Formats: sequence, C-alpha cells, structure tokens
Amino acid sequence: MSERTIDFRYAPTVSWTCIGRPDDPFKSLVREDGALLYDFYGRGLGLEVWRFDRVFAFGLQALHPPVSIDQATESARVPIVTTRLVYPDATLTLRAIGHQHGERRTDVLLWQVAAPDVDEFLTRFQLTASAPGRYFAPATLAPGHRIYMADEAVRPAVDFWETVNHYLVEPSDVVPIGPLALVSVPQPLLTVHADGFTSASGLGTELFAVGRDRIAQGALLFPQNHDQLDDVDLDWALAAVDEERRFWQGVPLQQVVLETPDPDVNDMIVACARNILQAREIEDGLPVFKVGPTIYRSLFVVDGHFFLEAARYLGYADDAGAGVDTLVRRANPDGSFSLIPDHNKETGIALATLVRQAELSGDWEKLRTEWPLVQRAV
Repeated sequence: MSERTIDFRYAPTVSWTCIGRPDDPFKSLVREDGALLYDFYGRGLGLEVWRFDRVFAFGLQALHPPVSIDQATESARVPIVTTRLVYPDATLTLRAIGHQHGERRTDVLLWQVAAPDVDEFLTRFQLTASAPGRYFAPATLAPGHRIYMADEAVRPAVDFWETVNHYLVEPSDVVPIGPLALVSVPQPLLTVHADGFTSASGLGTELFAVGRDRIAQGALLFPQNHDQLDDVDLDWALAAVDEERRFWQGVPLQQVVLETPDPDVNDMIVACARNILQAREIEDGLPVFKVGPTIYRSLFVVDGHFFLEAARYLGYADDAGAGVDTLVRRANPDGSFSLIPDHNKETGIALATLVRQAELSGDWEKLRTEWPLVQRAV
C-alpha cells in the first residue's frame, strides 16, 4: 500500500490566485502564467460563459515561447505569487502582490530577467493589455512611464514616418488620454506588437541585454482606487513587497490552534484559512463569507453553512456570529430564504445553520431570539 500524500498531481491546469488582504474589495487575481485579471464579468454571456474585462499578460520578446512555467505562493500564509517563465535562453520571474498603503490600493508586479548561461541575450520585457473597446498607451507617441486606458473609438491616427525618423521624449506636461492604468518604473514603456499580433495593446521596454553578469528588473504598479503614483520608484515597489510580507506574517489566520502531524496538511489548512478571509467582504458593516472572488462572489446559503462552521473552528467566533446575523437579515417576511430564486432547499439549510451555530457557540439564547423566524419558516 502506497503512502498517502497531499500534493497537486490532479490540480487543474487553470488557476487564479487572490493577492489582496482580508476583506479586500478589489479581489485582484493572478493567472497561472502570471497575468493579472480584473473586472470579472459572469452574467449575460451565456450559460457557463465568463470573462475578465481587463487582462494584463507578461512575457519577453524572444524567438521562442517559454518552455516551462511554474508558479507558487511564497508560503501557505503569504500570498506573494512568484511565476517563472523559462525561455530557451533566459528566465522571466514575476512577483505579484496586492498592496494597501493608507486608503490607497495598488497592485505591484516586480519583474526580473536573467540569462546566466549565455554571454548576451537581447530582449525586452513586454505586456499585452486587453479590455473591450479600450486601448492602453502612453499619452504621447514617446515612451512613457504612465500608461492610460483610452477609448478605442477616438484613437488618433499615428504618422509612421514621425515615429520612425524622430527620437521621441515624454513631455513633462503630458495630458492624460484616459484613466491611469499603470505606472512603469524605472523603464518607460513604448507601444509594440501585442503577443500573437492580436487586437490587444502591446507595450514594452526598450531593448536591453542580459547575460552571465547582467540582469534587468523593474516594476509595474496598477492603482485600484486612485491615481497618485507620482513619487514611486523601484525601491518603493520592493518595499511594498516587504510590507505585505510583514502584514501576512502577522495576521492571526488561526485564532484557535489546529494542527496535524503532517506539515503538508497544516499548510493546506493555513492556505484555506487565508483564502476564506481573502474572499470575505464587509457589507453594511458586517463580514460576509463569500465563496470566492469571481462567479461565486456572493453569499450562498449552502456554502455559507460550511464557511461559518469553518470560521468557528478557526477561532473567528465574532465573525461567525456576524455571519449568522447577515443570513437572518436575508430572510423573507414569511421566514423563508430564497437568495437564489426557486432554490427551496435554502430555507431548510438556513435553519440548519442557525441550529448548528448555536451548537458550536453554546449561545442558545441567541437561537431563542431567532425562534420566531424558524417557526415562520417551518
């Protein structure tokens, strides 16, 4: 009989990793190839058809595509996502975080290119950005540090000879052409072909050489709720990663000790606790345990039953109690629950949740106050 192990041999080939803090409303995601995914849209496209309306994918200008891609979080506790895209002659390493600085939220993507096995490899770091009806570009034809998302319908025509015959420099008094999408430091970005020559927007650094004794690195900053990134540089981005690491190392993911003899199982418990808190949101002042950051970004009665039970096991008694309050608030006047139309099972499951939470908490008085609701539902 083979030894039982927990590994990822049967993991799906598609994975999205959340990088925001607990209760973060932006739910930024990193795809398995390191791309950043935003603006999930899951309604009105057809049965089981979903998409992200803003996607930023990253790579190198090279003759051949990556021969392998691997990805991991820094630890079960710390969702700093590192993705390595290995090309025949070079490796692109991406590190992504969701950074909270004051009231501002900024996603940070650090990139580094290394080619330790060759004397010199000429390449550029580039990204492909897509959004329906939008294009991404600097405000002028010159390479720019600030990249905007502009309306494709009013995109100006470009004079080919002007771009070929002149060395263009970003002006200091640039006028934005749309909302700020990202900032690149320290290298400016210029427009290039999109990956695969699609209709998406291609952006890249100037060409640079890496080799045995040379690497190249930089950062992209994606503001989520602001446009105040005038004084940032690569050191700021590196410090942001360190700050998020310290934050996650200090978060009490398990307020009640729950351990097993297997360290891999322990890591799975820690990662699940982190995921539960990352999917949670604050609504009307109460924490709502949601299933995930995309298609199931909502309160579901069945899933919520088990999330609230898990919250008790992890030591989040107050949050579990508030979750019960959130559930009760969704009851219909007749005591039934119908968060999803025609899902009559929700009423029975909601009642089971009220009883189970009373069992776990020992707070039978709270259940007595909820008993008129139970009687109406029955």
